[in-house]
Amino acid sequence: MQHVGKTALVVEGGAMRGIFSCGVLDHFMEVDFSPFDSFWGVSAGASNLAAT
Repeated sequence: MQHVGKTALVVEGGAMRGIFSCGVLDHFMEVDFSPFDSFWGVSAGASNLAAT
């Protein structure tokens, strides 16, 4: 199957969710995984994306 369109990473907000998403984003950076065209975050998710 061929990829058509764009891919976005959406990171939700919330205290405990923010801690989890921080770990996920950290691992993405460690393994150089970034197939996304855009990044969107709310609350803690936006803070985590800004920190990466």
